[in-house]
Amino acid sequence: MLSHRPEELLAARSREKSIPQRSHGQKDFLPDGSEAQNEKLRLCRAEQWELLKEERVERLGSLVKGIWRPKEDLVELTSPAGKFWQTMGFTHQGKQCLLPEEAVYLLECGAVQLFYHDSLLSVQEISVMERSFLLDDYESWAQSYRKAESQISFNVYQADGASEFKKSRPGKPYTRMCVRSFSDQVPSLGTVKSLGYQSKDVPLIFALVDNGEVAFYSFKDFELPVDVYP
Repeated sequence: MLSHRPEELLAARSREKSIPQRSHGQKDFLPDGSEAQNEKLRLCRAEQWELLKEERVERLGSLVKGIWRPKEDLVELTSPAGKFWQTMGFTHQGKQCLLPEEAVYLLECGAVQLFYHDSLLSVQEISVMERSFLLDDYESWAQSYRKAESQISFNVYQADGASEFKKSRPGKPYTRMCVRSFSDQVPSLGTVKSLGYQSKDVPLIFALVDNGEVAFYSFKDFELPVDVYP
């Protein structure tokens, strides 16, 4: 949001910062074709679009600037990195850089400004560019991913431990995450056991993505009682 009117900036500063909770309950897993469910879904979508339309206000001086370099598959920072450098980014030829996915995430968070040929990029533009330039890489990755059926996608570290976190020596993760689409086939018991073995003593969480909605699931070990009957 760009504005030179003080009253608009002051009004934006006093706005509620927290994301509102869903007022219509959890999403049903399967459609039943009822009018009640369709109306509930329509209201949820309307709420989400209303939230997405709200403009965000950021101080230009606090935004880190970067140049999108698609051929090199990175974003080169032209101003000193912020606090995110402790957990994101890397050094390439003596320059601070970000991976494409890191840059998109930070752009969505309002932490960076990204430029391409002196043009300021929006979230929508850079998302489209990322898909087009990385399409071949993505297709190769997707094919190998499907062959592997499931794999641990990334490690998760607690934000409370960021002061002690080092990218060169991250230490033991808080959890490990396996990301799958809601439309994918349910992993077999053997796959779940294999992933649990790979995760070792670190808790494993499954993240199911369904059109922007993410649900988290985990498995717990338990023993069936053997002394129910005398």
